[in-house]
Formats: sequence, C-alpha cells, structure tokens
Amino acid sequence: MLGLTARLEQVRVDRDAAQRRWTYDKLTGVITRDAVEDMLRVNIEKAHAAGSPLSVVFVDIDHFKSINDLHGHSTGDEALRVVALRIRNWLPAGHLVARYGGDEMLLVLVGLNQREALVLAGALRETVSRNPLAIDGIVVPLGLSMGVADLQPGDSSQTLLRRADAALYRSKANGRARVTGYGVDGEIEGAG
Repeated sequence: MLGLTARLEQVRVDRDAAQRRWTYDKLTGVITRDAVEDMLRVNIEKAHAAGSPLSVVFVDIDHFKSINDLHGHSTGDEALRVVALRIRNWLPAGHLVARYGGDEMLLVLVGLNQREALVLAGALRETVSRNPLAIDGIVVPLGLSMGVADLQPGDSSQTLLRRADAALYRSKANGRARVTGYGVDGEIEGAG
C-alpha cells in the first residue's frame, strides 16, 4: 500500500511540474504562448457575454537582434527576463503577461477599452524604457514598441491578435519606441 501511495504522489508531482512547464515560460517566468492563447479565448468569451471591454497589447523589444549580436545571447536572455519582470511587476493585478515568441510579449488587459489600454501601455513603455539594462559593465537601452487592439463584437482571438499585430508593425515602421492603437474602422492611430 505504501508503494502505491508513493507512486500516486510521484504521478501528482510529475503532473503538476508538467502543468507549470506548459503554463510558465522557463526563461522569463511569465505565461507561455499556448497557455495565454487558452486564457485569452476564455476571457474573450466572458467579455462578449458580459459586454465588457478587453484589450490586448503586443510588446516587442526594440533592436533585440542587435542586443544579441553585440552583447551575446546571455545578455539578450537577461534583457528578456528584465523586461518580463518589469512588466509583470508593474502591470495591475487581473491582467495577463505572456511571452508570445522570441522577444515578443502579449498583454491581455481585462476590463480595459482601447483608450485605457493605450494610456497603460504608454506608461508601461516609459517605465521599462527609462532604466537601461546594466549587466557586466554593459549598459543596454531597453526600448519597447507596442501595438494595441480592443475587443470588438464578433471578434475571435485570431482577429483581435491580428489587429494588435498590425498596430505593432506600424509602431516599428514609424520609428519604434512608441505605442500604436488599431482603430475600430481599420485605421491605425498613433499614441506616444
């Protein structure tokens, strides 16, 4: 009986460890892409049902490839960890931050419309960018470009993310270090 109890306990421990690996990015400690996509779908369903606002923000570290090329991948990894930590610590409770891919993060802002999300993203960009990364005597500026979109009637996670991605692309095309919101009518609006 003791052997079976020990095996069952080990199965539970292994299951919990696998769940943590699926949910949290090992490098940054924030939510993984797979997990946030599931969480986003659930939050979209809730927002549609309640008629409440929801916005997403794609965040990209400006010139990340240059950080890796000039200072090495360990410095690039540290930049990712620091940016994720700063975002996670600064973001109010109830919102989600995830590593979406490479140096790109996704914020899910529950209960915020686009205007509120733009204000929050602008303040976050300033907060993170204000303090460069200092590692091994090297000072690395941390600029952020962001794209914001808010949930519209009939939106799926794919359509919402597509608009936020288009807004992020526009931020990068317009010189980086800025926040851009995607307009309801398909127009892109700039926000510093």
